[in-house]
Amino acid sequence: MPISIGIFTARQSLENIRTVDQEMRRRCTVTYFPYESMAELGKLYEKNSRKFDGILFSGPIPREYVQENIGPIPKPSRCIDLENRDFYLAAARLFAANPGLDFSRVYFDTIVDPAVFRNIFDYGNYPPPHSPIGHTPLEHRRFLRSPIYERSMDIYRALWKEKVFDILVTRFTNLAEQLEKEGIPHVLLMPSSETIL
Repeated sequence: MPISIGIFTARQSLENIRTVDQEMRRRCTVTYFPYESMAELGKLYEKNSRKFDGILFSGPIPREYVQENIGPIPKPSRCIDLENRDFYLAAARLFAANPGLDFSRVYFDTIVDPAVFRNIFDYGNYPPPHSPIGHTPLEHRRFLRSPIYERSMDIYRALWKEKVFDILVTRFTNLAEQLEKEGIPHVLLMPSSETIL
């Protein structure tokens, strides 16, 4: 009998994860639980997580949110994190869509190993390190206990208003609609099929 996996994913990331659905189903049974907000994630997790042999989260923040706000995850769990290839792919797509883009004016809302960017950009023309989730463990815990999407949008709005960046590259795919409404140029940073598998 194949193992069963519950996949908890931001609704906007669901189609990206489903690109490898057939391959995953060759190895296990999968059930998707898309959510719009972190509160909805918490409810879905509490209601459904016991039904599966393992849990897969669409990123580290959802898993950390559950651990911080609900408690330890007793089942085996993993999260889909980004690999270097995903950052290279995002940079290549940005270059193709925006020739001459000054990458020091691109805001990545996730911590990127500086070595990744030093491999492809001229010195000083790579994105500076940013993260809305805080740089200390205490800041990170406060972020995980706050309304994450709302707090992140407040940060993005303020930085956009202050003209700190020209393009936002975000892992928070469920913010795409709000960013679009507010006219904040953005790119969704999603893992490649190889990374998901």
